[in-house]
Amino acid sequence: MVVKRLQKETFVQPIGVVRANAGAGLVGNAVSNFADQMAESVFRKAAIKAQEVGEEAAASLSSESIATLDPVTNRPIKYTAPSGYGEVAASAYQNMIKSRFEDSVKSELAKKGAEFAASASSAADYKNKMSSYVESMYDADGDATPYSRYITEYGKEYVGSTYSTLAKREADALRKKLIRSQKLSLFNMQSDIKNLISSGEDPIRIQSLITSLHTKAKDLLDVEGITFSEYTRQVESFRGFKLSVC
Repeated sequence: MVVKRLQKETFVQPIGVVRANAGAGLVGNAVSNFADQMAESVFRKAAIKAQEVGEEAAASLSSESIATLDPVTNRPIKYTAPSGYGEVAASAYQNMIKSRFEDSVKSELAKKGAEFAASASSAADYKNKMSSYVESMYDADGDATPYSRYITEYGKEYVGSTYSTLAKREADALRKKLIRSQKLSLFNMQSDIKNLISSGEDPIRIQSLITSLHTKAKDLLDVEGITFSEYTRQVESFRGFKLSVC
């Protein structure tokens, strides 16, 4: 029996050496990253707080101080942020001023528009009064700003749209009034013709009045003052007058 001898094998491999300065670098990076994250978190919280401070300060102002423009700067008289505000707080303050300014202008014009609409003698009178009021809101000699332009542009748009509504309403009311007047005139002419026929008036004169009746009825039909069925009934009654004259 052959006995195999076990041979001891030796494996020579390089042994890794961990240097002390490598571990210190890893720890340093971790500490640096953590510090950056903490600084970013603190900065973010500070920015949010600053924004809240700016917005709350602007929100606490009266509407009058927001909507009134400084004649020199053409900006709201409270546009400049309070002293001591940083960039974030000042920006938040002015953004809130801008938002409130636009809302205040809209509210003021709507209120004044309702007042003038109730007191104006006509749509044209309303337009003149509102246009003058918009001009009085922007009465300054300085360079134009987004705020002065907003008053001018929105004011023009508001006056134009409300004037159109009032003018249409006025025209509709006038149209109804004219139609009522024409219907009344038609009725009175029919009564006059009946009386003339009963009294034996000149047939030529009566025929002329009947022709006028036809014209009035047709005019009312054209402007939709009467329906077509109403028009045909009127025409039939006119034929009855002609038969009575003949």
